[in-house]
Amino acid sequence: MKNTLLFLLLCIGFSASAQYSNPYRMTFDGVNYFITNKGNGTVSKLNSTFAHSTVISGLHSPNDIFFGSVAGNSAIVVIDSNKLKLFSPTTYGSMLTIAISGATEAHDGVFNPSNPNEFYISDRAGNKIIKGSIGSAPFYAITFSTLTTNISKPAGMIFNSQGKLLVVTDTTDSEVYEINTGTGAKTLKLSTTKDNFNDIAQDGQGNYYITCWGDDNLYRYSPSFTNAYVIATFNNPSGLLSNLSYDYLGICCHNCQKVEFKFYHLFSPLADIYTCVADTFYADFTPSYQGIGTYNSGNQFVVEMSDSNGSFSNAIKIGGITSATPPNSIKAAVPSGTYASSGYKYRLASTSPTVLSYFEKELNILTSPSAYISDDDTARTCQGINVQVGKSPQQNVTYHWTPGHLFSDSTSAQPELNTNNTGTFGIQLFVKDTFTGCAATSHSYFSVGSELAISGLSDTLTMCAGDTISVGVNPKPYIFSWTGSGEITSNSISNPRFFGTSDVQLNVTFSDSSSTCFGMDSTYIKVNPIPPIEITQDVKTYCFGDTITFINSTADDYLFNYTTANTLTPLRISDDTLQYLGDNAGTYFYQLRISDANTGCYKDLGNAYIVFEEVPKPIIAKNADSSNLILNFNYKGEYVWHLLDDYTSRDSVVKTSINSIANPEKINRFNKIWVEVKDSNGCSATSDTFNLKRTLGISNVDQLFSVYPNPSNGKIAIECAQPISKISLFDLTGKAVYFILNPNPYNIQLPSIKGMYILEVVMDSGIGHKTLILN
Repeated sequence: MKNTLLFLLLCIGFSASAQYSNPYRMTFDGVNYFITNKGNGTVSKLNSTFAHSTVISGLHSPNDIFFGSVAGNSAIVVIDSNKLKLFSPTTYGSMLTIAISGATEAHDGVFNPSNPNEFYISDRAGNKIIKGSIGSAPFYAITFSTLTTNISKPAGMIFNSQGKLLVVTDTTDSEVYEINTGTGAKTLKLSTTKDNFNDIAQDGQGNYYITCWGDDNLYRYSPSFTNAYVIATFNNPSGLLSNLSYDYLGICCHNCQKVEFKFYHLFSPLADIYTCVADTFYADFTPSYQGIGTYNSGNQFVVEMSDSNGSFSNAIKIGGITSATPPNSIKAAVPSGTYASSGYKYRLASTSPTVLSYFEKELNILTSPSAYISDDDTARTCQGINVQVGKSPQQNVTYHWTPGHLFSDSTSAQPELNTNNTGTFGIQLFVKDTFTGCAATSHSYFSVGSELAISGLSDTLTMCAGDTISVGVNPKPYIFSWTGSGEITSNSISNPRFFGTSDVQLNVTFSDSSSTCFGMDSTYIKVNPIPPIEITQDVKTYCFGDTITFINSTADDYLFNYTTANTLTPLRISDDTLQYLGDNAGTYFYQLRISDANTGCYKDLGNAYIVFEEVPKPIIAKNADSSNLILNFNYKGEYVWHLLDDYTSRDSVVKTSINSIANPEKINRFNKIWVEVKDSNGCSATSDTFNLKRTLGISNVDQLFSVYPNPSNGKIAIECAQPISKISLFDLTGKAVYFILNPNPYNIQLPSIKGMYILEVVMDSGIGHKTLILN
């Protein structure tokens, strides 16, 4: 359909002149074209196949023709003799005639695209622009007013792509104005030395086209009204129609009695192409096909390739050039690959604007020979082992291998590679089909290796029993096979780990990935034993305050090293001895590391020790009636009482399971007494010595001392004729609540307890008591 339309458009300009009579203006309803003929007062129609017919006659001198909705009806509107004449767009019968009030010579008309109830008419003889306003239903009354004056001979008008009203002048030194439809203000957009502009149109790229009767030229201007360019020459070119849907411009030629259509963008490939895969060819443009429009900056002209069915639904771009003007040719190439024997086409296209060529041409892809070397990127072998490359010969194909000295026959399809020298060599195969002329080239590499070697493997490795050790081979892209022991993490990796317990020799065989080159190596692994010494797993115990000693010693080539808890106070730390004070009760764990001084192999053994709770220190005192010697607590343990003779220093042991001694007055007054308390763990604590001396003969010692103040707030003083060895405080039940040995008799601070208590004072001559009130 597109090609048919193209031929019709190319031929329509040469239609018989009898069809038109001074054609002047043109409009389009989406299917048909309508042209006014000023010579015979008719309107011509061109249908979709460009067949001509006369649909309206009887007009006086029809100027412009356009479509609009007037008086509530869609109509073909013709400006004829200062009248708007409305015709049916289907039957072409007359509908309405409206006089254009105030018009001297109504010339061109155009509806406002943003307001369908407004239209504008150029008054060529009246030098003004008239505004038409369509009223509301039901009468749709049309009123006319002057929008702009003082425009000399306004002729053709358009609303441009920015919605601005433009008008050209039919004057000497013609001009182009922009009219503000709201205020009527006019702005000069173009001033020329050209005479008698007739009409104006605009394309999709913003270029303006103006017909000029002064020099019979059709001009193209840039969007800024610069770069005037002559598109074509006619005998009085008049009305213009820009059809952006079909990308062409219609031109009425007034005196040459024809209507012509010119494409804005028109190009086509010149000829069918025969090419080989991946070969370069040039797609030439048909030189006689040239559009009148322009292309945007950054536009690309491209060559597109169809599929084997000739479909461009998934077109492949195979060439292109960035250009704002159509080139003569474009360099292209069919991509590498395998193609069907026929059915491909190619076409040309532009990207800005997007335009396709009006013709498609055959793209014949010739079969190319296969330049096959090998399945791998690099052919590998070892010295002395020949390897063959290539494949069976193809019919009508010649071969050429380079560099020639690496091959047994550089013109053979399957030569052998020379393996005299080691190294990696680049090789190339060039093949050519002697029938089609198509050629192909392939590149690869040829690697000749000597006997393989690995690095990092020692002759001998040493380890301790129970450990693991890496054999130490650096990674290589080889195939590995280890033998000699099943106690390795893998027998097929480059660097396995050995975890055996006895000496072994590991052997390894390795080859390259193609299993063409091989190598062998081995290592001896010496497994040293760990020290055989064991320790008794007993838990040692210590009493609170004991010194705990750990000795690091060397014996029989073994080093004993202790590591213990750090929650005890260190007493002395040296290289060979650790001492701690057992000042924190609890269970503690320590580690003994036994190392072989010769091999460095070691083992760690753990144990624990216990520090028992501190045994409270006992304090000896008499009870309230001095009948017993008692301790300050009742401890669950063994009590050992000791009597000490002052004169002989003889220590007599009195054992008892209770915490008191009865009838202390029977004990020789020259003795002292002390007590040792032992708990079930064997830990003990001893009291201070208690002096049992008495002064005989004084039966009532209560009178020998006095206490003041009494009552007291807790701070008292005692006046006594004899030294005081102890004071005690008892509540009224006889329970001791406080005692102090060898007090300062003039400054005694009792505990903060209130009530009535018995104060006991121990002197050399006896024990006295007084009642004491504490506030």
